Amino acid sequence: VHGGITATFIDNAMGTTLHVCYPGKIGRQVTVDLNIHYLKGGTGKELVAETELIQAGKSLAVLESTVRDDHGDRVAKATGTFRLWQK
Repeated sequence: VHGGITATFIDNAMGTTLHVCYPGKIGRQVTVDLNIHYLKGGTGKELVAETELIQAGKSLAVLESTVRDDHGDRVAKATGTFRLWQK
């Protein structure tokens, strides 16, 4: 998998996590910072992102994500900061 696809996957996983953690409360969000460490090429049929909300405030949230391939090997590790606008 190309690194840009992995980055987009991580960004979407983090955004989805925010909507799960703030159900019905986020009107809009934007990625402020995304730092990705690519560990190996993504191979196999699927990638899985395990994402955790590290710190949350009214206007900023920090998340961490690990991407694994279908063998359970780590493909990438990332942190992201998001700007939030409440509904």
